[in-house]
Order: sequence, then C-alpha cells, then structure tokens
Amino acid sequence: MKKTAIVIDSTCYMSKEELEKRGYEVIPLSVNFEDLIFKEINDGDDKQVKKVFSEIQSRKKLPSTSQPIPQDIMDVYKKVFDKGYNKIISLHISEELSGTTQGVRTIANQMMEEDPNIEILVKSTKSAAQASGIIANLIDDELKVKGDLSEEELDSIIDYYSNNIKVFFIPEDLNYLHYGGRLPQAVAAGAKILGITPVLTLTNTGSIEKFKIERSSKTGIKNILKMLEKENFDNKDDVILMTAHIEAEKKAKKLLKMAKDSTEANLVQEEVSNVGIVIGNHIGPGAFGIGWVKKK
Repeated sequence: MKKTAIVIDSTCYMSKEELEKRGYEVIPLSVNFEDLIFKEINDGDDKQVKKVFSEIQSRKKLPSTSQPIPQDIMDVYKKVFDKGYNKIISLHISEELSGTTQGVRTIANQMMEEDPNIEILVKSTKSAAQASGIIANLIDDELKVKGDLSEEELDSIIDYYSNNIKVFFIPEDLNYLHYGGRLPQAVAAGAKILGITPVLTLTNTGSIEKFKIERSSKTGIKNILKMLEKENFDNKDDVILMTAHIEAEKKAKKLLKMAKDSTEANLVQEEVSNVGIVIGNHIGPGAFGIGWVKKK
C-alpha cells in the first residue's frame, strides 16, 4: 500500500492549528496589483485580508487573482515526497471558479513522467473556501481509516459532498462581485438604490449564483435558517455546520448560534472561519455566510 498525503490549495481556508493537526501542505494562489503581489497565506488569520483591502481602498482598483505558479506547485510536491510519501491526493478549488486544478494537473503529470514511482491524483472539490476545506478533511478522515483511496473512491466522496453541501452567503458591498464579473452592474446598482440584499449560493459544481433577492440581510438570514429547518435533521443525523466571514466575525458567530438553535441535528463539527484574500477579493469586506452538510 502506498503512503499517501493530502495537499490542498490556499483557498481551502483553515486555521493554523487545523493545518498542523492534519499535516497538509498548501499550494498558494495570489492576489496581484500592478506592482505588488500577495501570496495567499492559509492560516485563519485576517491580517493579510486587511492589508489587501487597504491597498484596494487606496488605489481605488481591484487586483487580479492568479492560480499557483509552477515552481510553487513543484516545491510543495517535492516537500511531501521528501517526507517519504509516494502518493499525493491534491485537492483544489472548483474549476468553475479557477484554472488552478488544470494548472496543478499539468505539473503533476510532468513530475509523474519524470518519476514513475510517484503518484499524484489531482481533483477539484467542485466547491470553494470552507466547503472545499470540509471536503478535504472528510477525505482525510476516510484516508486515515483505509490507509489509501482509489480514484473511484475519491470521486465518490467528492461527488456526494459537492452535491449535498449547502452554502449561502450575503455580501455587503456588491461592487466587488460586479468588478470580478460575477454580478451584472445593473444588479449591483439596483440593489443599492432599492435597499435590497441578494443571497448568493454555491452550486454543486462550485459556481456562484444568485439564490434570492431579499429586502434586508435579516430577512435573508431568516429564510436561510428556514431552509435549514426544512432539512428535518434529527439527533441521528451527523451534520457539519460552518459559518465564514470577511471582516464580519460578530455576524458569523451570531449566525452560527442562530443556526444551532434551528436544527435538531447531531452537530459533529461547528466552526467560524475567516475567508482569505483570493475569494475575499471577489466578495468584498463585510460578507458572511453559512453552510451545512450531512455526513455520508
């Protein structure tokens, strides 16, 4: 049996403690201004987010985001193989949102051609941010039980969770979604003028779509929690509940408490997490959201 490790990219936002516990190596994406590059740090801290938003405010311009550079991918893989592993499961942000998976796969294929004794399975989680992190952790849990996973087993896990995880978020400043090409200007301008709030969702392929237009964020939260109630989870259902935010920790914590009061599920994991600079750059400060999934 091969000795297998998991590699993730920096958009699978986790705390420093979680990364150390799991032993993941992280391939960084980046946010790029014309004269300044920020390689994303995945450690659950929001210091880097504050720096990037400060630059955006001073420059009055959004930076671009870019997938990992080949050297960073190779460096991470070599570091893992130097530890004695001979197989890597490499998990990445949805291909609907980024070309990261394809770029990583190209480097992985080159490395396997050069060394036939190693194996690298590159997979999109078909999700993003904390949802991708949850899927990575569930794969890691299964790996610890079985020792290794075939590509078919890996696909089965990803397909189940990407099809069953529910993710909703409420942005505060719609200009970020508009600038990133994920929201028409008419919707962004109209929402501000009319005082309405879009609730956005993550589809089962990882794309961001408008779910519903609400009169306020409070109404949006109320209706999201109603959907959680309609799941009819009971204490026999093992459910993971997560909230995430971009400089909106109080809102995320309050939403988590409200969600816990809205379900009878056996919550096997509940967390509040920071969104980093790559996805945060597209959603903007003040955004917060919630997600849940029943364990397979």
